[in-house]
Amino acid sequence: MLKELWRYYTTPVPRYVRELGFLYEVVALEARAKRCQQAWQPHSDICKQLIQEAVQQYAMNRHVSLLGSGLLTDVPVDYFASHTQRTNLIDIVHLKPALKVLNAYPNLYPIADDITDEAEQFHKALTTGLVPLPPVKTPAPDHLENSNLIISLNLLSQLPLAFKGAAAKRGRNLPKAYGDDLMKAHLEMLRNHPAPSLLITDQYQEYWQGGECIDRSDMTTHLNLGEPFKKWQWHIAPKGEAYKNMDVIHHVAAWWL
Repeated sequence: MLKELWRYYTTPVPRYVRELGFLYEVVALEARAKRCQQAWQPHSDICKQLIQEAVQQYAMNRHVSLLGSGLLTDVPVDYFASHTQRTNLIDIVHLKPALKVLNAYPNLYPIADDITDEAEQFHKALTTGLVPLPPVKTPAPDHLENSNLIISLNLLSQLPLAFKGAAAKRGRNLPKAYGDDLMKAHLEMLRNHPAPSLLITDQYQEYWQGGECIDRSDMTTHLNLGEPFKKWQWHIAPKGEAYKNMDVIHHVAAWWL
């Protein structure tokens, strides 16, 4: 706990990133990733393999942009360093351990950026009490301009979460349509880019108890992404991590857009 507090208070980020909860979530995720390393390893291995195959197909010794680099848990850092001319690793927060790893390579570029391009405006709307919220627009980040391959990594389903949490803390309910619009805008951004885009994201989550699934909730299946080319399970919260007597399993898939 002390290490998490130290990380939280010593990581420099813009005010809106801290107040919307993005930094808190990354710090908490770092601690969870360490606790769940064994359970998460198969998922990480699949992600890295798919990314390497994508680079081999489209971007050997060329320019790659990866969205959702975060803790680098699912990122094949060494492979990017040795097989791409340049890789942009983009997320709203990179903690010091990730920056230390990336800064060791001259062709890997950590970029702190809001992938939705909505967070700062959303923060202003919340703090000023603006109703209704401004409509979501499709982002067009400069970092993607020269990319030969774009990868969206374990990101899509997570886009609405900080927005929803920040709204709830201020006594406001974030309309489900707003969260859906954030995800749809992300997909539109990927589809609008001339380079191929590899999308890796959760489809739905299941809650298991006593050897059977007792509940299931949608994450992205309602977005009608079509049939993925690969599916697998991510044991994201073993029993005792999120719930005393339940395991949480995410069903993850990959698409080309």
